Formats: sequence, C-alpha cells, structure tokens
Amino acid sequence: VKHLHEYLTSMRTVSLERIQRQEDALEEHREIVKAMEERCTEEGEEKARVHVQKAREAFLRSGMIRSDAE
Repeated sequence: VKHLHEYLTSMRTVSLERIQRQEDALEEHREIVKAMEERCTEEGEEKARVHVQKAREAFLRSGMIRSDAE
C-alpha cells in the first residue's frame, strides 16, 4: 500500500506539472462532481475513467515510466 501511495503521489505531481493539464484536470473534476450531483452514475463513471486516462497519458509523456511497464 505504501508503494501505491508513493506511485500515485508521484503520478499526480508529474502529471500536473504543465499549467494546461492543471486547468484540464480541474475542469474534469468539475464535470465529475456535476454528474454525481445530478445522480448520473454512468456519466460520472465515464468522466472519471477519462480523467484517469488523461492523467496517465500525461504521466507517461513525462518520461517517468514506460507504457509497457504495467
């Protein structure tokens, strides 16, 4: 669990280094919360999946980890 926490912290730090990613992530969070408030579970789940995928892509582009190292 400790390693997972360290990995997620690292991923968050690296993926948010770019200002545009920060802005995009904030908007993605707003969309997720809106879907939750409207009780649109499928939409909220899809928006959360897209958000995680975009964060992962930003992390991989940073060069911190290779995409085939899963």
